[in-house]
Amino acid sequence: MEAEEHDRWVGRWYSERTPEPFIPLLRKGTALVIDDAPGADVGSIGSNNILGWKTRGCVGVVTGATARDTDEIAAQKVPLSVLRDGSDGDASDQVVKLLNHGVAPASIWDGLRAGAAELVLRQPGIVALHAVTTTNALHYAWCHSREDATRRFVLLQNAAFLPMFREAMRGRGKVADRRIDGLQPRVSPDARPGIEEILAEVSRDRMSAVGKVLAYLDSGGKSDALIDAARRVLLVKGDDAHDYKFSGAVFEEFGTIAPAWRDRFLAVSTLRLHGSQDRDNPLVRRVREAFA
Repeated sequence: MEAEEHDRWVGRWYSERTPEPFIPLLRKGTALVIDDAPGADVGSIGSNNILGWKTRGCVGVVTGATARDTDEIAAQKVPLSVLRDGSDGDASDQVVKLLNHGVAPASIWDGLRAGAAELVLRQPGIVALHAVTTTNALHYAWCHSREDATRRFVLLQNAAFLPMFREAMRGRGKVADRRIDGLQPRVSPDARPGIEEILAEVSRDRMSAVGKVLAYLDSGGKSDALIDAARRVLLVKGDDAHDYKFSGAVFEEFGTIAPAWRDRFLAVSTLRLHGSQDRDNPLVRRVREAFA
């Protein structure tokens, strides 16, 4: 089977054969029981989807068949845990242990990107912003380098940088005890929040906007439409190079981070994006006046 044909087959498998229609039913404390094909590796349970179930409140999975990626299921949260409390050396040492145990680097990168976003959640200032943009730059270097030694070096460097960013944040004020895997959707009493409502909320209450983004995505809202709208707002409201650096890094990484983290990663970005009710960049007003 050719690679492209295999990719199409995989897409049909997960969208048509195992679409996980039970997802909306998952709540805090749920135990998920899957009556699967005994003795067959059909791929119903793996590191991506099981972590997604966990973030929705699932506390355990029981199956009559098999599970894939059991090492990575455990490993995806290991870097995040170390980044919260460990030193730069602790983080690098943990990455080495994970690699030596055969954990895929992609799973480690998921933990690092979630960890960088969590720093924004804990203190949405300039230091945490650079944790995200630095992680984006080093991830790009890792993806495009052909030298294994270079790839390992940038992975270890990124792991070490994040605790250093965290400590630098302490010198700029309170670092809140917020966790990216503890975020919950903020459900509107009427209906799923719309994009216009979300972008207006960014200007009024950014933490509330985080919850609304989660509610929007969790109920089937299109991430592309939300990102496109946020970009349009940025072009009118943005007035600093960091606005463009941060949004560019987030929107690029959103496309490659594991689905289990994707919605939370994007939701946290609203803490550093512009809202639709922010003032326009003065240059935009001048341009509009010139064409009026």
